Amino acid sequence: MRFAPLAVLGLLLIAPGCDTVEDGPPRSAEILRIVVDDAPLSDVAGQGWDGDNPLSDGPEIYFRLFDDFVDYVSRPGDDRLNPRDDGDIVSAPSSSSAWYENVEVADFPLIWEVDPGYIVRDLDDPLYVALFDYDPTTGDDPMAESEVFTLRDIAPAIVDDQADVVRLDGFDLDGDAIADFDVRVTVRFLD
Repeated sequence: MRFAPLAVLGLLLIAPGCDTVEDGPPRSAEILRIVVDDAPLSDVAGQGWDGDNPLSDGPEIYFRLFDDFVDYVSRPGDDRLNPRDDGDIVSAPSSSSAWYENVEVADFPLIWEVDPGYIVRDLDDPLYVALFDYDPTTGDDPMAESEVFTLRDIAPAIVDDQADVVRLDGFDLDGDAIADFDVRVTVRFLD
């Protein structure tokens, strides 16, 4: 019986060391911000997104996040993240709506904050960002889409609680690379 208190004391001294867990590779991530640094302000035909409407000063731009296997033309409601539908977590701090109105070159970058972050549970999911011109009367026009990416491609070796940025190039509706579409996705990796 005399040794029991010493054994308990020994366990108490060892237990804090057992509680420490080594950081490992991330298993999921949260998207915190979407930034569009540049976007095509005219369509493939060279007209404004609202046609030749003299009252239009520029497109009303918003983004949508899709899985790579989703074609937004045939399955328009299958997005993962959309400021128009997810206004409870996505905001455009420099706009009074979910999109940026009458966008001109001087308005870039367009920033959407995601709070709380949007959780991506599988880092190997192939994703892409598509831009749209909001138009309540004729339907939203797809403007461009980013290259496909996975968060695994930029995941750190261990979770470090630092935000990382994915920089994406874009493509127009014909699949041609375009110089005027750049997107940044800010991500924090989780264990």
